[in-house]
Amino acid sequence: MDNLISLDDLKNFYLVADLGNLTEVVRATRISQQTLTRSIQRLEATFGCTLYTRGRSGIILTPGGVKLYQILREKLAPLHRIKEIFLENHATLSGNLKIATTSTFGSLWLTRRLNKFYSQYPNISLDVYATDEKVDIYSKADASVSFQPYGDKDVIDCKILSYQLKIYASEKYLKTYGAPKTLDELKNHKVIVYGDNTKAPTPQVNWIAKNKHGQYMFNPILKLNSAQGIIEAVKNDVGIATLASYIAKDDPELIEIKIPTTFPPVEIYFSYHKSFSGSARVNIFKEFITQELNAS
Repeated sequence: MDNLISLDDLKNFYLVADLGNLTEVVRATRISQQTLTRSIQRLEATFGCTLYTRGRSGIILTPGGVKLYQILREKLAPLHRIKEIFLENHATLSGNLKIATTSTFGSLWLTRRLNKFYSQYPNISLDVYATDEKVDIYSKADASVSFQPYGDKDVIDCKILSYQLKIYASEKYLKTYGAPKTLDELKNHKVIVYGDNTKAPTPQVNWIAKNKHGQYMFNPILKLNSAQGIIEAVKNDVGIATLASYIAKDDPELIEIKIPTTFPPVEIYFSYHKSFSGSARVNIFKEFITQELNAS
């Protein structure tokens, strides 16, 4: 009998993993923190492993904790969301939506459109986690916007945009140095690339300066591990850079340099756990960014 797992203990762990903070669970359930801690300790004793550790930003699941949370989310989340989905479809949309995305998409492209989103859905709050590292969609977000599919059997990956990386400069730069007519002429220009020491936000981000073996064909004038910083450098006449066309079209100061070549294609994916397929909030956010991304 001692080896039986309590459903209450599993429910408590699910809430801790889902909210990522013991205090939030205590506030939401009115269970004492001591009771909550003992509940998790019983599970850890049963499974013979630690399920989470505490970090500055809250709960950090261990590999064992992630595995248990994934199982519980698959089994419990659909039931947990029945009431929420019903209310979403029969009342004004409200509540919080956790979105994970890349640094540039979250801090630059999305922020330019938040007023439009909130004007349509004033009662939905967004919790945006912008990072170029892959985010655990099971514990850290309801959905993600990224440049590659999540690649999990329990996650739905929707391609919402295909675009090309292109080359841009400022008007003043082009007046001063002229525009390169071919890729080979780039070696005679001031080229800005993404830094090598951090994860690149998109595949082939430095294609204009590297060959097919990933080696630099010439020395860039600047390496910067911030896409937003590269945009500012181009706008301030520092040099030429390859940028995402969906972002560059927002800024008239960025002038496209048209070179006869094949530009690298990039795809954007909207991914979410299949238990959220009936969520109105997830669906309207997906529809909103898809429409905005594909707007001319």
